[in-house]
Amino acid sequence: MNIPEILQVLKERGVTITVSGDRLKLVPGSRVPAEMAETLRAHKAEVLEYLRDAISKVLVNLSDLGLQVSQPHVPTAPDLLAWGSELAEQKLVLPERVSYVEAPLRTITTERVSWYAALYLKTISYARLNQRTGGWGRFTPEWWKEQEHQALGALAALREALEKRESAEGDGNGYRQSPLQHHQPVGNEAPGCRPPDGSPGLGAM
Repeated sequence: MNIPEILQVLKERGVTITVSGDRLKLVPGSRVPAEMAETLRAHKAEVLEYLRDAISKVLVNLSDLGLQVSQPHVPTAPDLLAWGSELAEQKLVLPERVSYVEAPLRTITTERVSWYAALYLKTISYARLNQRTGGWGRFTPEWWKEQEHQALGALAALREALEKRESAEGDGNGYRQSPLQHHQPVGNEAPGCRPPDGSPGLGAM
């Protein structure tokens, strides 16, 4: 089953697909067959490219008709990495915790936003290195590519959550500088992905 056929099946089942950064959101998820969900996970990059290309073609056609449509900003990987690097260097701590979905069924709630940004950047860097060197054992280059995509998706979700927080606060002065150089998560801050020098793995789509 190719991508258009999968999308048609999801449409017939009443499933809405949303692209958010490097993530696919399917609502309601209960209507997505298990085997189709696995296919989407395995070919997420191709699906994202297909959907973005389709959106671009629609916008071009509307532009030819003299219609203007506002397109939501979808951050690219370089854009996310630059933003994440800046956040990681600032060692910011929020006065109140922020929540975001790192992966399906895994919500992170934390004030240590810079620590998590640094964690995702480290995962991405390590994943790219192992894609070039061939990985090891069951950790194949394809497996590492998925880890990179998941870390990028988590970084995009963190960015989206912070932008919503900043928008709600008006001028974004809710941040405070943290003097801490390092931080180990406590309580429900346990990260969904581990530092690459340990056992790797972010999770699902």
